[in-house]
Amino acid sequence: PERYRSSEEIKKWQDGDPITALRKIIVSKRMGLEADLDALDQEVEVEIAAAVQFAEESPEPADEALWQHVYSQSPNGRA
Repeated sequence: PERYRSSEEIKKWQDGDPITALRKIIVSKRMGLEADLDALDQEVEVEIAAAVQFAEESPEPADEALWQHVYSQSPNGRA
């Protein structure tokens, strides 16, 4: 990540991360346990890894697919 951003800039954005801030609020106000949030993080990581694996193992779409679902179809066939 430091190829395009300085470590200071990365730290600045990490410090202002709303997900991290919400996590701190949840724990400090005893709305949830750190262990529960860690388990949720793990579930999300597993789901993301499965999605990445699916995408990497899926065949490349046909060239014609590039133009599918780009424009809405008008009822009478005209734009």
